[in-house]
Amino acid sequence: AVAVEEPVDGVRDGKIQEDGSILLSTIVEPMSLKMPERQDGQEVDARDEDSPDKWVKRHKDMVRLTGRHPFNSEPPLKSLQEAGWITPPSLHVVRNHGAVPQLAWETHKLSIEGFPKGPKE
Repeated sequence: AVAVEEPVDGVRDGKIQEDGSILLSTIVEPMSLKMPERQDGQEVDARDEDSPDKWVKRHKDMVRLTGRHPFNSEPPLKSLQEAGWITPPSLHVVRNHGAVPQLAWETHKLSIEGFPKGPKE
């Protein structure tokens, strides 16, 4: 069996560096990849104006799989390839069975349970 050594500086995969890139530490060779530029939706689609999602700005490249609410879509393959190795939030696949909840980033909390030392918030 081959012994696998931990990095001497204790760096784990995914450390964000000062320049904003993500350090992918590997035992073979450390490498950094630049984060893709942010791509937010710019406007509400006219098809959503009379739906519960009339407040959601969608990325213009999203391909609708349904023509009406609830919104089901996927990004075109070309947009994913151009975005690079990290899919921007605006191009994530969307699958809804109802209205998109209106959450405030400033106050919304997410709790993940199942950790040995208790939930993480």
